[in-house]
Amino acid sequence: MSRATSNHSFWPNVICIGLVIHLIGVGLSAEQCEGCSPRAQFGDDVLYFSQVVWGNGSLSRISIHNPGLAAADAFITIYADGDIIRDTLVIGGKNTEVLILEDDDGPLRVGWIRIGDSGVPFMATEYLDIAVGEESLPLVGVLPSRPTTSARFFGFVQQSLKSGIAVANPSKTDPVRLAVRLLNQSGRVIRSTVVAVEPLSHTALFLDQKPLFSDLENFEGLVEVTAEGLFLLTTLTQDGENNLGTVAVFTADPD
Repeated sequence: MSRATSNHSFWPNVICIGLVIHLIGVGLSAEQCEGCSPRAQFGDDVLYFSQVVWGNGSLSRISIHNPGLAAADAFITIYADGDIIRDTLVIGGKNTEVLILEDDDGPLRVGWIRIGDSGVPFMATEYLDIAVGEESLPLVGVLPSRPTTSARFFGFVQQSLKSGIAVANPSKTDPVRLAVRLLNQSGRVIRSTVVAVEPLSHTALFLDQKPLFSDLENFEGLVEVTAEGLFLLTTLTQDGENNLGTVAVFTADPD
């Protein structure tokens, strides 16, 4: 069986299964990816979220919509800490199902998820419900991650405001080396480093955490992430201790 790993120091006190999956009724073809699609963002037969969280009071909710007339299978694969969890969700035509990942009795876990593989262009949105101690943070809405070789977003590292990334490698066989560059407001590269992510693995970091830029202070500018292989990227910004929000990511189509 393939193995996946996760390096998780990003998002407040997140340690990345006795896993409980609740289903509530209410879309790649690149060879190096396990089911990758270069256009899997707002409607494709495979969708990706490069961050899921569950356990110890935290949970992830993913609403999956089938826009077709006929029922279709959405195959669920979750990768976290060397575990690979598979399930199948049948979604009726023009219907939406909500997938909830939670485990109140288990430790807090993080990883990433792939949804689809049936040829139906599903649509999906994720909500992260993260608990810090006994306090539940405001819900964070996340759109699917798009497999790409290049991404940019506006990032911060300030006294009460900082940005972070969650990255997953969808390849079954090849590590991906991410070149991360910080650009100032004039567009000049001021810092750069390389982060390696193993096959089917995940890492989550603030910009001022190792192996990124542990001594970074008072940064406001563009963050550029590039690689030779495909990767999945989600960004969040922490404003104060308990406020999280998503940040738009601009990606380029793979060649």
